[in-house]
Amino acid sequence: MHVIGDEGHLWLANFVIAHEGRLVVTRNGSVVSDERAEHHDAGDTTFAWQLRAFAAAVLDGSPFPTTAASAVTTMRVIDDAYLAAGMPVRGSAAT
Repeated sequence: MHVIGDEGHLWLANFVIAHEGRLVVTRNGSVVSDERAEHHDAGDTTFAWQLRAFAAAVLDGSPFPTTAASAVTTMRVIDDAYLAAGMPVRGSAAT
């Protein structure tokens, strides 16, 4: 996936299997983030990471790696992707 904006762009390789992907974000021509998925166990998936983070937060009080605001931002990005593809936003009256 390649997203181009006024100030930069985002390139996400293998967004469907994010635990095997790479994310590169540039702003005004400079790379501001370049992240690769790290493999710790052959069976690790993004769902396994989410479950471990949730369990650690509940059982040990560990800080959760994302916030509610981050989740809202993610939902907006997904809705914008639907709109850019000419599809109705999920849950809208048109679905």
